[in-house]
Amino acid sequence: MKKILFIIPDGVGIRNYLFSDLLHLLQERNWEIGFLHALSPQAIEEIKKVHPGLNVREFSFYPYNEGIVNKFLRESVSYARLIHNTRLTGNPTV
Repeated sequence: MKKILFIIPDGVGIRNYLFSDLLHLLQERNWEIGFLHALSPQAIEEIKKVHPGLNVREFSFYPYNEGIVNKFLRESVSYARLIHNTRLTGNPTV
């Protein structure tokens, strides 16, 4: 049996896959499905309502709350990378 683990942060785009036919298709093909998530119990119940009979192993983790210093540093690195790539390529639209 093949296994797949979905790592699900608290992101809407990722969760939308869980409401699609993807899980049904995987289970139909005998894949063992697992969720590593930071979702609420209510969200998991909604997924199970959409996919009755879905057999999923659940592993939960606490959501990461980024502090202001960490966010500032992360955004600074992104900005520095943009400036560097603009100079490197000579393309101001990078």
